[in-house]
Amino acid sequence: MSSEDDDYETKTICFWRWFQQRPHTSVSPKICIADLRAQGQGRGVLATRDIEKDEELFTLPLSDVLTTENSALNSTLQGKLSRLQTWDALVLTMIYEDGRGKDSTWWPYLSILPTEFDTLIYWSTSELAELQGSAVVGKIGKDEADEHFRNDLFPIVQTDPTLFGRHAKAFTGSNAEADFVRLGHRMATLILAYGFDLEPVISSEDDEEENEDANLPVDLEKGMVPLADLLNADGDLNNAHLVQNETSMTMTAIDKITSGQQIFNDFRHIPRSDLLRRYGYVTDNYKNWDVVELPLTVICESAAKYNPLSEEDKERRLELADDWEVIEDGYDLSLSAKDMEFEIPLDLQLTIVALLFDEAHYREEKAAQRRPKETYLFSRPLNLYLVFRDAITRRKDVYATTIAQDIEILGTTRLKNRHRMAVEVRLGEKEILAVALDAASKWIEAAVGEFEDRYKEEKVMESAKRRRI
Repeated sequence: MSSEDDDYETKTICFWRWFQQRPHTSVSPKICIADLRAQGQGRGVLATRDIEKDEELFTLPLSDVLTTENSALNSTLQGKLSRLQTWDALVLTMIYEDGRGKDSTWWPYLSILPTEFDTLIYWSTSELAELQGSAVVGKIGKDEADEHFRNDLFPIVQTDPTLFGRHAKAFTGSNAEADFVRLGHRMATLILAYGFDLEPVISSEDDEEENEDANLPVDLEKGMVPLADLLNADGDLNNAHLVQNETSMTMTAIDKITSGQQIFNDFRHIPRSDLLRRYGYVTDNYKNWDVVELPLTVICESAAKYNPLSEEDKERRLELADDWEVIEDGYDLSLSAKDMEFEIPLDLQLTIVALLFDEAHYREEKAAQRRPKETYLFSRPLNLYLVFRDAITRRKDVYATTIAQDIEILGTTRLKNRHRMAVEVRLGEKEILAVALDAASKWIEAAVGEFEDRYKEEKVMESAKRRRI
C-alpha cells in the first residue's frame, strides 16, 4: 500500500470516528464507509448487514451541518455574510473553516473532501471543444464566477485576512487575488457537487409570519451534510433518502438493502451533460434523461424560410409567444424515458405557430388574449413540422462528428477520461436529434398524405357536382 493510500485510509478512519462520536448523532451498525476508488467512485457507503425498508441509517443534528449559521465567521464579520447570497456566504464560510485546520469543528470532514475535480469549470479550452455543439458549455460561467469572486467576495477577505488561518499568507501575497479565486472555485465546486438545500427552521413565534409570506420565493440555505454527501448517486439504484427534521437530518432506507450492497442517494432526473457539469462524471444510468437544447435563434431562422418577416414583425410574434408564457431562450428536447419516442414540447410548438402567423392571424390571436387550444396546432401541422425539421437539421449540423464516428471514437482503448465523457454527452444529444429528425420526417409525410387525400376528395366531389348540373 502506497503512502497516498495510507493517508486516504487514515483520513477516512479519522472522519468516521469523529462522526460517530459527535453528540446527538446516531449511526446504524449496519453501514460502513468503503474505498471505491478502484470503481472510479471515491468513497462510498456500504451495507454490512441486511437493512429493511424505512430503517434509519444515520442521524445528525442540524448544528453539525456546515452552514454559515453554524460557523463563528458570521458573528466575527458582524453580519456581513447575512447580506450575501447563501451560496456566496457558504463559500467564504468553507474557506474560513478550512483555513482554521484542526481548530475547526469540521476539520475531519473537510479533510476527506476532494481537491481535484473533473467538473467542466476545470476543463481546458481544447477539452471543452470536444463537447462540440453541446449547450452545456454555455452554462459553465467560469469568467463570470472569476469576476464575482474578485469584485464581491475578495474585498470581504481583505478586511482581515488573518481570520482565514492557514490561508492568510496566500491572501496577502503577490498572487492574493488569484489564490482566492482558485480556492473560491474549489469551495463552490464542493457546494455544487455535495451541498444540500436546507429548509428554514421556523419557530412557533414565526408561524403567523410564515403563513403571510408563504407565496414569496425563499432563498434556501445551502449546507454541507457530513456523511450524507459520501453516498454516491444512481438514478436506477437509489435506495436511501435524506430528510430534514426540526432539529436534525436523517438518512433512511427507501428500499430493502442487502449486505454488501452500496447505499445510493439520487441527484434526481438530470441529463448527463448536467451530471458532468455539476459532479464531474458521466454514467449510462442517467442516459434516459439526456436532453439537447434547441435555441430560439435557430427556430427563428427556420421559421423565416416558411414565413419571412421583418425584424419588427418577428419581435411582435415573439412578444405574442411571451404573452402565452411559452417563450424560452432554448427548448430542451428529450426522449420519453418509457419508450424512447419523441414528441415536440407544447411550448415549442406554440412558439413556432406564433412565428408562422400571417398578419391577419397575428392580429386575431393578439386580440384573443389567450393562447390557442391544442386542437389548433393539429389542424394545420405541415408548416409546423417543416420548421421543426429544418431547425433540427441546423442544430445537428453544429456537431463536427457523426453518430457513427462518435461510436468509433468510444471504441478507442486509450481514450482519456475527459475526452470519453465529452463524446458520451455529445453522442447522447445527437441520438435525440436523430430520433426527432426521423419523427419529423414521418409527420411531414403523413401530413402531406392527408393533404393529398383531401385534395383528391375535393376533386371527386367537384366532378360529381358538375355531372349533376
